[in-house]
This record gives sequence, C-alpha cells and structure tokens, in this order.
Amino acid sequence: MIGFVETHLKNALDAEEIALARYHTYKAINTMEKSRPQFEDCACDYAKKHLKESLENLKLATRVSSLEGTRILLRRALDGALAGEEALDLHDELHDSPYDSDVLAMNSMQKGPSAPLLADPDNQRRIEEQIDASLQAYKASLADVVNGVPCSEALVFVQRIYDHCERQLLREDLTQAKRYYNYRTKELTEEALRQLQGCP
Repeated sequence: MIGFVETHLKNALDAEEIALARYHTYKAINTMEKSRPQFEDCACDYAKKHLKESLENLKLATRVSSLEGTRILLRRALDGALAGEEALDLHDELHDSPYDSDVLAMNSMQKGPSAPLLADPDNQRRIEEQIDASLQAYKASLADVVNGVPCSEALVFVQRIYDHCERQLLREDLTQAKRYYNYRTKELTEEALRQLQGCP
C-alpha cells in the first residue's frame, strides 16, 4: 500500500499543473483509505501515527489553491509515508529478532556526540544566507496554506511544523546548519501561527 501511495505522491510532485497534482493526490488518498483497516489493525503505533499524518496532509493538499502550496503538503505527506514504511520495517525486524525488544532498544540507544561548531565565521554566514534563501519558498508556501486552507485545518498543520522544529532544537546532535535551519523555520512558522490565532 505504501509503495502505491509513494508512486502517486511522486507523480503529484512532478506534475506541472495543479489539476494533475490533485488527480494523483486523490489517487493516493483513495489508496490509503482503502487500506485504512489494515494499518488500523497494525500493532505498530509509530507507523500508524506517521500514516495518519500523511493522510491528513494529503487531504489538506487538495484544498490549497497554488501548485507550490500543494507541493509543500505533498512533500510532508511523502515524508510521513516514508517514515511509516521505515517504522513498519523496523517493527518487523524486532519481531524477527532473537532478542527481546526491550533489551534491543536499550542496547541500541546511544547518545550521539554533539556536532562541532564551525570554526570559520564567514563560512557559517554563507551557510546561513543559503538557508535563508531556501526558506523563501517555504515562507511563500506557508502563506498559501494560511490563506488557502480552512483556518482550523491550517492551524493543525502549522502547529505540527512548529512542534517538530521545537523537538529538533532540543537535540544535542544537530549540526550548526541544521540548528539554524530549524530555528529560522520555527520563526517563520510562529508568524503563521499568530495569523491563525482565533480560529473557530
């Protein structure tokens, strides 16, 4: 099921017209809805969570009026589907493992080393400028979501991105570039949250 969803999502992302992107998006939604009983019965809660978020993003994507706004939701849906697939694979591996899953989890947990700070401030500044430039498309897409998606649904979506950035910033193994990326994404998303305050 996930393989079919990923194919439809990749076709939707490659589409140059919003009507074609929506066509493939609806195909992905129908595939997930038909398979819903299977993944509801799955004992892997982590996979279910990602697949549910993926489906929510797909439904939101059908309501956005611009192609770029649709694509940001499709990319998030694809990320969710891939994360769900990875969680299912890991779940299967744990079942096939000769070790108890709790023991395996304890033995495989290790704290990554903190990323070294970049010594060259000019290089760091260039990286930050590149990140800021790349986030302009995100900012525009976020505006499309705020203005083109029903307020309560847009609020759920934007809040999810904000929460994700906050969780990332708590990680000790982030590189300086990734930390800056999440910090700036959080700032932009916070502004969108302010605009959505007071949703019914």
